[in-house]
Amino acid sequence: YQRRVRAGICGTKESGAESIVLSGGYDDDIDSGCSVTYTGAGGFDKGVQIKDQSLQTSGNAALYTSITSGIPVRVIRGYTLHSHYAPLTGYRYDGLYKVTSYWSEERGKFQVLRFHLEMLDGQPFVPYINELRPPKKKVVRKK
Repeated sequence: YQRRVRAGICGTKESGAESIVLSGGYDDDIDSGCSVTYTGAGGFDKGVQIKDQSLQTSGNAALYTSITSGIPVRVIRGYTLHSHYAPLTGYRYDGLYKVTSYWSEERGKFQVLRFHLEMLDGQPFVPYINELRPPKKKVVRKK
């Protein structure tokens, strides 16, 4: 389960990441079923990247610890994810993945962290859904 409400990464720098939720929070996440390229946490406000991400952010530090320790991460997919592997409703646990690498790349004028995860052998089959729902619409709130 996810401990923090609305957090995509659950874990600590000391123990590593326990789980991630793929729910469409970042448009450039890549979901291939057995592998995922996941955008790190931080620097994102009201749908806009406003500052660089870093390994000092607790979720990013947790994913980095998972790389160095080799401890697997639970992957949960949500119905709002724009992917053929997303459930049609609710959230679904899709098994254990190993965080294999990370890198930094530019998004606009800011740096974001990207983490690559690979499904461990022996995990349940991730269902492929033929009907791809449209990406969720960005909500712009007026002050």
